[in-house]
Amino acid sequence: MACIIDAGTTLGCFEAGGIRRILIGTYDGTAIFDDSAVPGLIDAITTTSQFYIFEQEIESASLSQTVSVNRQGGTIKFSQSVAMILQGLTIETRNAFQMLSTAPLHIIVQDNNGRYWLVGEKNGARVDSADFNSGLALDDNAGASMSMLGVEAVSAKEVEASAAEGLLIP
Repeated sequence: MACIIDAGTTLGCFEAGGIRRILIGTYDGTAIFDDSAVPGLIDAITTTSQFYIFEQEIESASLSQTVSVNRQGGTIKFSQSVAMILQGLTIETRNAFQMLSTAPLHIIVQDNNGRYWLVGEKNGARVDSADFNSGLALDDNAGASMSMLGVEAVSAKEVEASAAEGLLIP
């Protein structure tokens, strides 16, 4: 990849923050995320994994990326973090908590602007921290909260809606 800045950005309209829903599948080391037509925009996905929807309440989930540069080593990494809530102290929440905590993952988040972003493209993602609890106060979340982390050589790529939606079982 060339290390040349070849474009800028313009000041656009305000957009909404937060995550609408999260699509999660088991990490598939043979998956192909094709962004050859437009670098950074995945328009086709080939994988053997099934993806499942984890809907999120407004203002309860997030995607963040942090870049770490090692100047002495000449290396860079992007830590991609997804935080989400699983509501309800139920057997279904418990089972999702157990399953997600142990499996390597591919994660696609849909933000509140309708854009999709891929986390853990090459290396997969894993649960970094999680808790499953009853809460204390009556208005506390009774369920699970999870933070999942992917570490990649590039920042999270955008996924075309048709490619993301094509992963879901009708």
